[in-house]
Amino acid sequence: MWRPIGSAILLAAGCVLAPLSVTGAWARTELTNTDRYVETVAPLASDPAIQGAVTDRVTNEIVGRLDLDALIGEVISALAAQGLPPRAADALRGLAGSLESGVRGFVHDEVARVVGSDAFARAWSDANRLAHGELVTALSGEASGPITVRDGTVAVDLSVVTAAAKQRLVDAGFTLAGQIPAGQPELVLIHSDRIDNAQTAFRLVERLGLILPVVTLALLALGVIVAADRRRALLWAGLGLAISMVALAAGLAIGRGRYLDRLPASVSAPAAADLFDTVTRFLRSGLRTVLVCGLVVAAAAFLAGPSALAGQIRSGFRNVFGRAAGSAWVYEHRGVLRVAAAAIAGLVFVFLDHPSAKTMLLLAALTLVAFAVIELLAGRGNRGTPDHHHEAAS
Repeated sequence: MWRPIGSAILLAAGCVLAPLSVTGAWARTELTNTDRYVETVAPLASDPAIQGAVTDRVTNEIVGRLDLDALIGEVISALAAQGLPPRAADALRGLAGSLESGVRGFVHDEVARVVGSDAFARAWSDANRLAHGELVTALSGEASGPITVRDGTVAVDLSVVTAAAKQRLVDAGFTLAGQIPAGQPELVLIHSDRIDNAQTAFRLVERLGLILPVVTLALLALGVIVAADRRRALLWAGLGLAISMVALAAGLAIGRGRYLDRLPASVSAPAAADLFDTVTRFLRSGLRTVLVCGLVVAAAAFLAGPSALAGQIRSGFRNVFGRAAGSAWVYEHRGVLRVAAAAIAGLVFVFLDHPSAKTMLLLAALTLVAFAVIELLAGRGNRGTPDHHHEAAS
């Protein structure tokens, strides 16, 4: 009596943890793997909305530092001092707004050309790689290279810069610089009481992202093993996984909407939407893969069941591929060969880097082809024809 209840509890727990496992694995990869993060954000360099937002931001920064109003006023005053008629000077002052707009447009066009170039794509990847590496170092709390984190501060070690500066001074003739004692000066980048909290959250994601998928698979496997009807339990495990991934997709869509609704007015909504979609694309790919995997497992468990529809499908499959005489050895070992084909497909799926839903469907199709080949080679084995057996039975 306890086996159905225990199996149901284990399967339910595994399905509930599945969305957290997929999300945790994705977050762990994005937070701790710089190469994967750069791969994720690299397409943003060619995204029109992102390019537009970067162009506007850089243009505003340049124009703001130029202080065009003051610059144009100084030019007009200088021209007036050189003998420009007062009426002409007043006319130029009236055109100051148009001049500023023209300069801004020129700067914007030039910045847009830079942002649209291949050099920007390389610079974008390099900047994100450097920023992510420093973020990982800061959140992990470990000293790595020039970045150190302690007592609520993130600091960069300037020893290398100091040594280079000393050598530069010595080469320039300031030999006293060579007598400066060696030290480890630091430049504090961040000082916040919340760094420790961020580091704790980072370590939690790092650990759970690795442990949760293992726990989820273990719960589902145990739920199938302890079940009185393992085929039925496998069917429900597959369906439960698929349903949990649909719930994760719905939650992701809701989260995206709330994220965009809460953006400040100064942030470009199209750029923010593209950023969200790009950063979460591997999460969506992962949940689709698990969803397809669950459906494939459920379909396989259903086709192996005693229902009339499953029996008709199996009979039709055998009638198509098992009419001709085949190998007696293959016929006798066809069950083992089917298990071997499924196991090989499972191993290929496990060892693939970032398998997608398309990969899962392709493996399922190839597994069905392998089953068909096994049935074709097995044929009737050393038995008589189906009609002969029917007559003998009657």
